[in-house]
Amino acid sequence: VKPVDWELLSSIHQEKSTCAVTWLGHATCLVQMDGFSILTDPVFSNRCAPTQLTGPARYRSTPCSVEEFLQNIHYPLIVVVSHNHYDHLDYNSIRDLTEKSNESIDFVVPLGLADWLRTSFPKMEDRHNIVELDWHETTSFISISEDDEKKKKTKSSLEVTAVPMQHWSSRRGYDRDKTLWCGFSLCSSTTSDDQ
Repeated sequence: VKPVDWELLSSIHQEKSTCAVTWLGHATCLVQMDGFSILTDPVFSNRCAPTQLTGPARYRSTPCSVEEFLQNIHYPLIVVVSHNHYDHLDYNSIRDLTEKSNESIDFVVPLGLADWLRTSFPKMEDRHNIVELDWHETTSFISISEDDEKKKKTKSSLEVTAVPMQHWSSRRGYDRDKTLWCGFSLCSSTTSDDQ
């Protein structure tokens, strides 16, 4: 596993018209689009299980810790979670992201997972946002940045749409298909105005 080249990722972030994907392991990817950072199905733990004592362990270590990720990432940060299986929705990773981030994070999840987040992390919405989507529903985000040196204001927008996929959901065995699962379509655009 190669360590993350944060300098390279920072330079990609500066190019507002660039789209880049960095694989961080299994289904965890960092997508950089038009100034947004999107983290998919964050799993930074050693095991994908209800406990870190037993269960399937990683074959390879993560290329970075949550702390390193948060220290080097550019905001706004949007976390998308596709479904509730342990290898896609990791309690420890969500906890660390919400507790250790100095900035607000937007979490986009399929129907039913907002309740799980609110129950697992009762104070989460004091600092972060949760958006719950049904299939074919869309939520939008806007980011405005200013470059004083170039006297430019840049407005970036991102649409996240939940799309159907063939899968299923369950965390405990008796809750099969009680929450939705989905893929995500990401569509972004950027406009610049000279000041």
